[in-house]
Amino acid sequence: MPVYNWENLEETKITPSRTTAIGKTVKTDYMLLQKIVYEEDRGDGKGAGAQPHSHPEEQIVMPIEGTMKVRIKDEWFEVGPGDIIVLPANVEHEQVVEDRLVWLNVKLRVPGHSVFDGGWLPGSKKDWGKLIDHYKEMDKKYKGSAPWDRE
Repeated sequence: MPVYNWENLEETKITPSRTTAIGKTVKTDYMLLQKIVYEEDRGDGKGAGAQPHSHPEEQIVMPIEGTMKVRIKDEWFEVGPGDIIVLPANVEHEQVVEDRLVWLNVKLRVPGHSVFDGGWLPGSKKDWGKLIDHYKEMDKKYKGSAPWDRE
């Protein structure tokens, strides 16, 4: 379906192994777009948000209501509406929210990797590595050819 409405989508737990957040997800063949609400303790007594973690896909986070503190590696940032956070693949990060935060989350969908527990199906991690190597080769070949790629 090409058109969705947030009100009509099912609400689910997002990543129960790292957060108590709830949200709604639009899944395409290759991407995920999620509207997520952080308002309950993340499970370790430090407030709402997500416990320290990393994942194999890049992530773009856009707060649309409320503020949060996000740690990327060893550096903390305070962000809110209008800010865009770019999280590289395989880099540890966490989020802490004092009250309530609503945000949009964009990720590649990684076949064989569970967004719920971070686990891999047998062989899928190796296949993902092959895909990333192929993507890097394509990036070298076509670098600078797209308007947003030019320096």
